[in-house]
Amino acid sequence: MNGKKIGILIGVSAVVVAVGASVTVTQQNEYKLIRQFGKVDRVISSSGISFKIPFIESTQIGRASCRERV
Repeated sequence: MNGKKIGILIGVSAVVVAVGASVTVTQQNEYKLIRQFGKVDRVISSSGISFKIPFIESTQIGRASCRERV
């Protein structure tokens, strides 16, 4: 009985980690490069929540310049 509970706990923990690793949040002044195996797969330039494939895709954050030249 205890082994079954531990198995369920480990399974739920793995799902939580996978979902947490797949969510990426882009702020208003940022863009994100989504890289898959080192190559740029796509660019996210709109702010908000996006998803990526956990442990296969990685993100690189860039900041857009908001300064105006006068």
